[in-house]
Amino acid sequence: MTRIRQIYNRVNEILHNCDGIPAVYTHLFEVSQSCALIALRRGENAELATIAGVLHDIAYLKSNTNDTHNIIGLNGNNHAEYSSKIAMEILQGLNITTSEENDIICSAIQKHSDKDAIDTPFDEVLKDADVFAHGLSNVTGTNFRGVRWDNICKEFDIVNPKLFKYTVCGIYDKSN
Repeated sequence: MTRIRQIYNRVNEILHNCDGIPAVYTHLFEVSQSCALIALRRGENAELATIAGVLHDIAYLKSNTNDTHNIIGLNGNNHAEYSSKIAMEILQGLNITTSEENDIICSAIQKHSDKDAIDTPFDEVLKDADVFAHGLSNVTGTNFRGVRWDNICKEFDIVNPKLFKYTVCGIYDKSN
């Protein structure tokens, strides 16, 4: 079984212990796939990027479980820090990645919410994948279509990104 499959299986186990937040679960896999695409395009490690993508918001799933990882006080400002810590626990528990790979993955997760900062090229893959996934599906209703959105659309030759009037979920996007 591939390392990515093992991580996906662990995320699925966590989901089964959740009270149910399908938008977060869907978003994790959208970002994971977007990470793979962007990493391949930029010559970054697609396997590690895929893993970082599926774990980048894991604190939101863990905070809705009945297990010992229930996180009190989780919010949009600190979820990256919590997700990074939980990701490290998952990676160390599975023992399928090196400590250097764990540090690369978890550093990107910890930094992914600060979209204004420019970090390592690997960190930027996760940030851009997060914006790209939000921009395409916009399940939160938040407008993620700023400079990063414009830049990634240019990078992938998306000619007119403002044509996305309906999200993947079929909900009218009023931000256009």
